Amino acid sequence: NNDTITDGGGGGDDDDDDDDEDDEDEDENSFRPSLTDRAVALFVSGFAFLERGNQDGAKSRLSSALKLAHAKTKDTQLVAACLRALGSIASERSASNEQQQALDMLQSAFTLSKAQDDLDGQVEALRRLVESHEKKGSSEKEKKTLSDYLQKKEKQMEDDLGKLSKEENKNNVVMLEKGLKDLMK
Repeated sequence: NNDTITDGGGGGDDDDDDDDEDDEDEDENSFRPSLTDRAVALFVSGFAFLERGNQDGAKSRLSSALKLAHAKTKDTQLVAACLRALGSIASERSASNEQQQALDMLQSAFTLSKAQDDLDGQVEALRRLVESHEKKGSSEKEKKTLSDYLQKKEKQMEDDLGKLSKEENKNNVVMLEKGLKDLMK
């Protein structure tokens, strides 16, 4: 995208105005988003296309986000999110090679999420894996194994959220007690 901006003003003799415009352009161009910001923007843009039902546009942007995140930023959480989204798109298509691609991407997303202890990412990848295995017509044993593992991870997530709530409640009580003590001083 090397769009060139040209001055439509017929090339006047006022050099001072041109210099001022160039200075403004330099200031505008001096801000360059980080590679991670660009990858995230592509990822969000891909999801916007997906929401509008444009799978090809989504796939293009998510693929670009994946390449950038994987090759340049090493942001494994973003890589896993891109793989989950792309795996879901591939899973919705009917071609058998796309079904296998979906399974491969979703398995990779799960593995990355597991390596990061990203339980939410693991559960999401497993849900999509189960759906993809259903669509592909995988063996009942394979589907059951995945479903059982998904249930185990969902239970773990539920337990962790329960613990977090209890811990949050304890912290709130401590803060309230501290606040009361401060008020009584």
